[in-house]
Amino acid sequence: MAPMNQADSRREIPVPEALANLSRVREDSGISLEDVAERTKISVRFLEAIESAEYEKLPGGIFGVSYLRQYAEAVGLSEGPLLTAYRRRMGSLAETPEKEPSPWRRWLRFAFHARTARVDAEIFPKASPGAGR
Repeated sequence: MAPMNQADSRREIPVPEALANLSRVREDSGISLEDVAERTKISVRFLEAIESAEYEKLPGGIFGVSYLRQYAEAVGLSEGPLLTAYRRRMGSLAETPEKEPSPWRRWLRFAFHARTARVDAEIFPKASPGAGR
């Protein structure tokens, strides 16, 4: 697999078409998904999520953005439209209300706070009335 010249490798494809058909654009370039995985060191599972626009399956934060940038570079597309679509989609997901924690998580939170309170009481016992006089 020969290294691609980044300046010459960027193709001008209409943005909606490119985003809707990432796998076709990649295949038209003669690049297999395994080639992209080898070049970028990104799991095929995450690459498939990128191509199907299932961004919620990607790692959060900077990792997801980095995966999109690496994918765009490996396939020879401009990263701008891909990142814009990702940020729009993930922005709308970020606004969804948080779900109620599971009973197990609530119990763990309670146990942590109860233990912390007990340890604090042992380390910093309350002064008894009349003590210190």
